[in-house]
Amino acid sequence: MRRPLLSATLLAATLVLTASGCNCGRQMVTMTQSSLSLPVEVLDFGVVPEGTSKGSKFRVDNVGRAPVNITVSVDPAGSADFTLGMVPMTVEAGGFVEVPVTFTPVGGGSDEGAALVTTEGLEIPLRCVLKGGPLEPRLAFVPNPLAFGPGNLPLERKPATIRSVGTSALNVRSVGVDPTGSLQFAVELPTLPARLLPGEQMQVMVAYARTADTRTGFMEVLSDDADAGRRLLELFPDPPTVCTDRVDNDGDGLIDFPQDPGCQDATDEDESNAAQCVNGAVQPCDIGACMFAGNRTCANNIWGMCMGSCDAGVPDAGFDAGVDAGTNCDPLGTYTLDAGSIAYSCCDGLGFPLVSININRFQIQAGRVRPLQTQPGGTLPLISAAPVCPSGSFSYEVVDTGMGGNACVETYTLTGTFVGPNTFVGTYTADFSGADCSGALCGGNNCTTQTWNISAGR
Repeated sequence: MRRPLLSATLLAATLVLTASGCNCGRQMVTMTQSSLSLPVEVLDFGVVPEGTSKGSKFRVDNVGRAPVNITVSVDPAGSADFTLGMVPMTVEAGGFVEVPVTFTPVGGGSDEGAALVTTEGLEIPLRCVLKGGPLEPRLAFVPNPLAFGPGNLPLERKPATIRSVGTSALNVRSVGVDPTGSLQFAVELPTLPARLLPGEQMQVMVAYARTADTRTGFMEVLSDDADAGRRLLELFPDPPTVCTDRVDNDGDGLIDFPQDPGCQDATDEDESNAAQCVNGAVQPCDIGACMFAGNRTCANNIWGMCMGSCDAGVPDAGFDAGVDAGTNCDPLGTYTLDAGSIAYSCCDGLGFPLVSININRFQIQAGRVRPLQTQPGGTLPLISAAPVCPSGSFSYEVVDTGMGGNACVETYTLTGTFVGPNTFVGTYTADFSGADCSGALCGGNNCTTQTWNISAGR
């Protein structure tokens, strides 16, 4: 505990006079005198890191004509971080003694105290002011930032080091992931609270689940660091490859692995592929066991499936048994995305914690489409429309004005084209508009319109 220094004035000496008579008819005076002084009245230790000690000393001079016995002590009204060493009891006339003092700080801030020098008959002691500090805790991250690329493991763990680089102990209260950044990161909680002396450090394991999410994450540390106590470590995800970046890099209308045949795998950095055909071209082909001539059409520079019909109800190759292709097609069912998932998170419009959505399947029902989620975060509305046969395009849209009259309008759109009885390609769009979608109510994580190119099959 820091205690204030009591002020005092310096008193120098004691004077004793004695008188005696003699038979010679005249008076004699004998004088005995001792006088103490402090050449240095303030002893400042400066900054001494907590967990270490520093020694110094001050002098007590006897400028009188007789020796004097002294006692030196630490003022109990000052800081207890100052201690005294052994001090000689007697100061000879014209001589001096040195008083050793050690400063061992505990905690941050500044220390102030005093050493008191007393002798018999001295009512007010001499004071040497003792000072130390100021000390403060500070935090540093190593490395900073923490990057996870390049790599190919679906889940990776790396250590982040929290280091105490100040002059007093750093007290770490909390470690976690800041929700305003990417949610693909997690931390393995260390034992808390933790007290780190200057120069000490602790490690926190950070886990990263690789996805197409390229946003930066943040590890949040709460402590008594002098910089407001809240520090964020940037967590960099692995940059996506050309074949996982959700961009049509070669302009063929197909995006990423495995939809684009130019991508050998997810690590491929070249999405380009030789065109199989000219868009719109039609080519005759044979269909399955019935061997009837059919046609296939070029779309996105690749040949589509053979389309045609068979004699005596024999099913075409690739069509469900019992389904007469081109007449009684059935698009109803659950379709799974061919690669990855549709993942996004944003404010829910009412200021509550972030809502995270992860979709990898769509269910086409009679008159409606339902996005099926694999993570919690509310129920997405149905997308209403009439079912279609797998021979053309479709577009479904639903507008959700939100609950409780909040100003956040959500619009979900699914458009696509069946390229076979069990497969469609298209886009899925989540559009958000309105004041409550700005993120002002939940940390600035605004909902932005996003579009995903998808292909799905059953």
